[in-house]
Amino acid sequence: MRSTIQNKKVAVIGGGPAGLTAAAFLACTGNKVTIYEKYNYLGGLLVHGIPEFRLPRDIIKKSIDKILELGIDIKYNQELGKNLDLKELEKEYDNIILAFGANVSAKINIEGENLKGVYGANELLEYNNHD
Repeated sequence: MRSTIQNKKVAVIGGGPAGLTAAAFLACTGNKVTIYEKYNYLGGLLVHGIPEFRLPRDIIKKSIDKILELGIDIKYNQELGKNLDLKELEKEYDNIILAFGANVSAKINIEGENLKGVYGANELLEYNNHD
């Protein structure tokens, strides 16, 4: 199956598994792709959500490097709504893919869920914030 997006300039917001996969497929079909990532590294949940003993970091790095070899540009420390504006991107790119994941856990409205030291799974994994 051929992509209907070809020879376009595409911005991918989010450098986690979904963004990297989209960027790779788009680059393979002849598009000029730039990934905008809020951190100073790529990988998202692969890096901060899966323990090293389950998925070694060197395997993640090799996979990401292979994807980047396709000619994908990266802009680090770019967060939508903070220092990255969707309206500005629309002026520069033919297409924009939002692939930033679900970074906020849903509240389940139980007693104590707002207490200090109680975290949603997404925040716990993303920020490793469980002091």
